[in-house]
Amino acid sequence: MTAILAIGMIPLAFDSKELYFSALIGFFCGWFLDVFTKAGVSAFYPMSSARLVIPANPALRLSTGSKNEWLFSVIFLALFVISFQLHSSGGVMQIFSSLLAQPAGVTELYLAHSNKHRIYVNLSGQTSAGNITGKYEVVSLLSNNTFLIRKENALLLVGDSQCLHCHVRSDSAKGEIGEAIYVSTQEVRLNEQPISKFIEHFSGREILISGELTLPNEEINIPNSQMQFNAITVTANLDSKTARLQNASLEDLRPLFRLMASGSLIVKTITQ
Repeated sequence: MTAILAIGMIPLAFDSKELYFSALIGFFCGWFLDVFTKAGVSAFYPMSSARLVIPANPALRLSTGSKNEWLFSVIFLALFVISFQLHSSGGVMQIFSSLLAQPAGVTELYLAHSNKHRIYVNLSGQTSAGNITGKYEVVSLLSNNTFLIRKENALLLVGDSQCLHCHVRSDSAKGEIGEAIYVSTQEVRLNEQPISKFIEHFSGREILISGELTLPNEEINIPNSQMQFNAITVTANLDSKTARLQNASLEDLRPLFRLMASGSLIVKTITQ
């Protein structure tokens, strides 16, 4: 019957695979649990009327209202609660990574929940200037084991204790799900347009900007430091300059306020 139902419900799979498999699993469990009762179940109907009964010893089979039936029900209920909790927490591997308090656990949490929630990290580690401890918002991921945090007005790259190019080498990094947010992404194209217009348009919003802009060959003062992640880097060409943006804020963009620019930017807007 399960096979017949699976074929008959195929149209449902095109609408929702989760609903399709939930219905199949629910139907299968419904009759399969009856296999453990004294009467068993016609598992192979309509091909055969033979009843499937487990176990073979009738004394070990369940009867309605018996203590064994209640024990069986409690065990299955406990397994359901445990599996639901594991799923709600992101799965076994995410829980394991979180217990280890390593950056990989934070990145897994970010991938799973950052589209709907702010993600924070309770961080303890080392920088070139000394120790760092505190709770910081995770801005973005750079790899499966590294991520950016914002400490005051600076972006810092966080990795494990072996990450030589990271600004923070963490001893402990434990992720935390924060406030609910709405995240939207849009592409903005500039064609010899003033960057001031772009800044004015998005003024007052929380945004992260990534992309590439072609700028006039003028003197540009973009502060760069090895002590932090540089959200904007500028390189000189023969007759122009190229600005590469990665997770830049509006404040990072202000040194370019007076310039004309061409290029494409991806703007991630976060509202709460």
